[in-house]
Amino acid sequence: MPLNPKASVSHNISEMVHAGHPQNQAVAAALNVARNAKAMGGAEDGNPRQLNSMGLYSQAAEVAKSLPQARGTPQQMVASLKGIKQDELTNSNVMGTFGNQPYVTRDQLVQHFQKSLPNIEEKQIKGGGIDENRKKNWILKNAIDSAVNTGDIDHSRDWDDADNDVKNWHIEIANNEFNKNYAYDDSFKDNFLKENATKYEKYTIPNGTDYRELLLKLKGSPLYRSSHWENDPNVVVHLRMKNRDEGKTLHLEELQSDWGQDYRKSEAEPAPYITSTNSWTDLGLKRALIEAAKGGHERLTWTPGLYQAKLYNLSDEKQQGMKGYYDNILPSRLQDIIKRLGHEPKFEPYNINNEIPAQSLRITPELRQTILKGISAFERGGYVPYATGGGLYANIHAKQERIAHGSHEHMRRPGVKGAPTAEAFRASERTAKAEGGDFSNNQKLRQIPQLNHLQPAPTMGNKVIVHEGPIHSPVAGRTDHLPMHVKSGSYVIPADIIGAMGEGNTMAGFKVARRMFSSNPYFQKSMSPYGSSSPIYNSDEKPYGARAAGGGTPGNDDLVPIVAAGGEYVISPQDVTRLGEGDIDKGHKLLDSFVTKYRKKTIKVLQNLPGPKRD
Repeated sequence: MPLNPKASVSHNISEMVHAGHPQNQAVAAALNVARNAKAMGGAEDGNPRQLNSMGLYSQAAEVAKSLPQARGTPQQMVASLKGIKQDELTNSNVMGTFGNQPYVTRDQLVQHFQKSLPNIEEKQIKGGGIDENRKKNWILKNAIDSAVNTGDIDHSRDWDDADNDVKNWHIEIANNEFNKNYAYDDSFKDNFLKENATKYEKYTIPNGTDYRELLLKLKGSPLYRSSHWENDPNVVVHLRMKNRDEGKTLHLEELQSDWGQDYRKSEAEPAPYITSTNSWTDLGLKRALIEAAKGGHERLTWTPGLYQAKLYNLSDEKQQGMKGYYDNILPSRLQDIIKRLGHEPKFEPYNINNEIPAQSLRITPELRQTILKGISAFERGGYVPYATGGGLYANIHAKQERIAHGSHEHMRRPGVKGAPTAEAFRASERTAKAEGGDFSNNQKLRQIPQLNHLQPAPTMGNKVIVHEGPIHSPVAGRTDHLPMHVKSGSYVIPADIIGAMGEGNTMAGFKVARRMFSSNPYFQKSMSPYGSSSPIYNSDEKPYGARAAGGGTPGNDDLVPIVAAGGEYVISPQDVTRLGEGDIDKGHKLLDSFVTKYRKKTIKVLQNLPGPKRD
């Protein structure tokens, strides 16, 4: 029977039971309707989302609305926020705002997160074309100069008295020169475009209508200026789009962040969204989805990487970069966004102009409805959150990184007003995953570190060491705190599980874990975790005894600072996805189940062991 998504769960259960359905079936159906209603917008409960001008909302604010506590200490309240992307918590500076207060309310958190979304404004450029008066003046000036330089007239003032044949000849020369410069020199062309005229339509696939350029700009003082948009500072990401198939298709000609690319090359300052390729790609794709939903388009398509490279006549190396982005990263991020909206993405093949094979996403009526109810400004979840569990340590490390990038903040010394207290450290628990379970090891920190003694996350030169595999330390896992970076989506097996897998021997447990979870269990022949050759924390070799799984300059995509402990084991997101048969969420759920069951099994075994012998 159909159920009302706006009704309460208990009401729908009663309706189904009254209609003769079994109680368990009624409960399952009512809960499913409630979950779908939440995924379709979450506005049915009378507490609608607050959308910004782009149609985005704060996921942190939505989670804060559902907190059971009306108020609590800042540490307690922030630690209760589950499934929040680290980027949003970092951007909001929630602990910097409320950390010194004894209490913070649920409503204060909601309002804070809503107000602290990045202040992004849009500029849409459509139509335009050449300014004929400016073109005419340029041709006339250059024709006169040409006539003087060739000796056909003695001075510019003689132009009006010159023969028409002389004038027409030099005007034709100047006109040809103008057309050549206009076609091949973008900086020249910019000088003759009408105000608010599009600039890059020539770099598009032929045909299509309503070409436009959409700039998403960070409001405020100029921090960055792209050579593509010299008159528009702080462009976070730009989209170039056309309509095709009589408006049925929204075609994305280009999605790009000059700021993000320059940041990766250490040539620009950090800002919201631009420190991660995935972040600025997600922002652009969300805006494209909103454009498609509002415009009534039935599908979203994009130019494939190889054709992008042909438009710009790129080298083979850069062709590979275009193919990697438009053929892999972009559709992968789009799939992730759609899944997080509660829908299964429907990708279909599509031929542009019946000759260029491309991909497309079907915009179903159900997906359109969900999009129009708002999309999270930052992606949900991530399995290594900023403040879920051991957020205090992650906050400290994140602040140290902001200072290194010129934020002009200052670290408070222990004991001064505003510095974290010993009680705050005791209340902070570590984790390296967000959704799908409790803390990864449920262990309180037994030792209170001093801020000035916190070790920085390891680097190698200017490279960030990205940790995978076993974490070695000379100190027991329950008391050691090792800062490091892991890839977003990693999963940390707790130290007690590793020890149990090795029947009380952590090193043996590492061996078992590597064989169980790693796609290449023998990757570390030169750094065996066994015996005295095993590198440990603070050794001169790679930290913690695991391989450097990536690298790059600070600010690498999807690197998350955490504080871990010796004896734990980091499973890479690639291996998590493999374990989930291609689905990273399924992989995390399988690992959650594994940890829970193994812990129960271990407790049962220990309970059944005979007690110590008595003399």
